Amino acid sequence: MLPYLAPRLIICIGLGVFQEVGRCYDSMRWIRSQPTGRASGWGKIRIMQCRFSRNRRSTSVIGLPHLARFAVFGREHEVAEKTLLDALKMR
Repeated sequence: MLPYLAPRLIICIGLGVFQEVGRCYDSMRWIRSQPTGRASGWGKIRIMQCRFSRNRRSTSVIGLPHLARFAVFGREHEVAEKTLLDALKMR
């Protein structure tokens, strides 16, 4: 479906999904920005972000850890929530 749609944002639940979406865009020869990892508040676990562009269109892809194991919203320190909202603003 990605060749026919041009979503501005894709949020992936699970970093494996983030990698697979990246492979799909790579196979369609979109230009990939360097993926960046942002603090999540869960130790070494990162929230990943990458942008793909082609023919004046771009898609931001955000990779969250699987939410069955990690809560994003309503945590005491809200690091993940702030990181996600900041990433959404950067698209």
